[in-house]
Amino acid sequence: MSDPKRREIYARRAIHKLNLPTRASLGAAGSCSNCTAGSNSIAGAGSCSLCEPGFYSVATASSCTSCADGKVSGLGENECRDCVPGKFANSITTNVCQPCAAGTVSGAGAAACDSTCAAGRYGAAGDTACQDCAAGKSSPVGASACSSCLPGKFSAEAVSGSCTECVAGRYSDTSESTQCFACSAGKFSLAAATSCNICIAGKFSGAESGFCGLCPIGKFGTAAAHECTDCGNSGEYADEEGSPSCKFCLAGKKTNAKHTGCVDCDPGYFSGFAADSCSVCDDGKVSERSERELLQPPTSTSTSTSTSTSTSSKARSNRFARRSLMQTMGWPSVNRATRLVCSIRFVQRYPPFPSSPAFATKEISGS
Repeated sequence: MSDPKRREIYARRAIHKLNLPTRASLGAAGSCSNCTAGSNSIAGAGSCSLCEPGFYSVATASSCTSCADGKVSGLGENECRDCVPGKFANSITTNVCQPCAAGTVSGAGAAACDSTCAAGRYGAAGDTACQDCAAGKSSPVGASACSSCLPGKFSAEAVSGSCTECVAGRYSDTSESTQCFACSAGKFSLAAATSCNICIAGKFSGAESGFCGLCPIGKFGTAAAHECTDCGNSGEYADEEGSPSCKFCLAGKKTNAKHTGCVDCDPGYFSGFAADSCSVCDDGKVSERSERELLQPPTSTSTSTSTSTSTSSKARSNRFARRSLMQTMGWPSVNRATRLVCSIRFVQRYPPFPSSPAFATKEISGS
């Protein structure tokens, strides 16, 4: 190799190490070359500088331009790229596409995630679009997930902003319910119920009821009754609202027509325990009240006050005397509280004051 060629090779190596302009960069006549896209240079610069991340340039640029919001770039790039949907970028994020916060979404090239999910929809972190909540779930505005409806509530349709309470008379016993169920007859429930309650004895309810009503007088109700039952058997009655069972009339009484109470048997009639009606005494018999009236002397029809007073006094004396005579002769006394049976008696009506055994009220038999 000749010496001139050897010296040229050494010179080129030195120029390359020192990063000096070569003949290629200066041109054959010593002119300047253009900086490529993604780089820049200022006047008098000996080389082109690459654009920093977050900046870009076109060819022959004297400076790099910052990326617009929603865009980013790498080192020495000639253009900026959009952030993908679900992310955003701006001057605060320092050239990094950040994921959208939960409950918000963004499209491509977004400078911020300002699209908030509506009620009934949700968005997880980084989601590109809001998703619908399914039936049985709900969500408020800007939610990151859907919430299940609790027992006692429901949502019948998708995209619900809130769960609805079951109305009185209906219930739901599981989470994520899409409907409430009706309480059956004999039960009830309040609003937002998770189960139905049984009506207690003395009350009743129809299907899908929010309360139990009291049985009216004359009727009764067992537990879980869907309707009240008449006290219709012999001698039964109910004289109060909300009766859990029927009562029974005592002897000497009978139920009234509506079975709401008991009434005394009329004179000349009698009844046993739990009677629906009174029976007439047979011939030759009287009930206690009739017998008492027979033994009572008639009152005077005189208008004279003195005569009336005298007659009343004599009547009392006669009654006391007759009772005393009956006790002396061992005859049984009469129970005035009730008319259980009729007694067989021969009664001498209105006899004189008993001064001798001529006064005879003789008991033949009792029934």
